[in-house]
Amino acid sequence: MAEMLKAKGIPESAIDGEPCSRTTEENAQFTAALLQPRGIHRILLVTDLPHLRRSWLTFQSLGFEVIPHASPLSPDLSERRTALLVVRECLGLVTYGLLGRYEPRTVTGQMLRSRSASRSRFGVRSVPADHR
Repeated sequence: MAEMLKAKGIPESAIDGEPCSRTTEENAQFTAALLQPRGIHRILLVTDLPHLRRSWLTFQSLGFEVIPHASPLSPDLSERRTALLVVRECLGLVTYGLLGRYEPRTVTGQMLRSRSASRSRFGVRSVPADHR
């Protein structure tokens, strides 16, 4: 995604994120831990259209002002795969709502420490200590 943004003329200094997440929730938590201590609370959120609403609501719940931007789905996706993606996102949207992930909240440092510690054992960059 970062390479695509750079190819579109977005300066590298304006592109930030985190490499450790496996879920939308983790992505929002880790991104908040990295950006908010630096005073960054307004983000351009780029993801595919089926995933955009859940991502936007999740990032917003952690205090971000979100500017949503839909990226196109791959033209190589079959109709069946696209339909499955949409169904999965509908289920995810409902599940996150039931779990309260759209309500205003703060970053949970304990979750960040435990996830980054387990990830670092597998050679994935962990969240820096000054951003926990």
